[in-house]
Amino acid sequence: VVNHWVLFSILGGVLVGLAYTFVQSAREQAPQVTPLEATRLINHDEAQVIDIRDKGAFGKGHILGSHNVPLSELADKIGKLDLKHEQPIVVCCDAGNSAAGAVPTLSKAGFGKVYRLKGGIMDWRDANLPLARD
Repeated sequence: VVNHWVLFSILGGVLVGLAYTFVQSAREQAPQVTPLEATRLINHDEAQVIDIRDKGAFGKGHILGSHNVPLSELADKIGKLDLKHEQPIVVCCDAGNSAAGAVPTLSKAGFGKVYRLKGGIMDWRDANLPLARD
């Protein structure tokens, strides 16, 4: 350890980073759903879809019937949307990572069943599921 303190310091940093990632994943408030599970939620449980991408990305392809509310505007606009608190909500973004940022806002607004689309619109497209275009 004394002879290679730099390498052991790097190893310690990597281990701390891994531990942090695992803790964050465990604390995640909204479960992820695959595109096929999201389709089931939309068709059978009347889930509402909120797309948090910017308007340009939304216009290039989005889930039919989804509400486009960029993440930066979600807190201000959530009350203006016609959303039912008892129905599930599926939050989607480009790759599935940014959707986690919408979960606390939706939880504070009283939505209890919030899901994140795993892999985002990229996985939706890869599953050959339809996208609407503006």
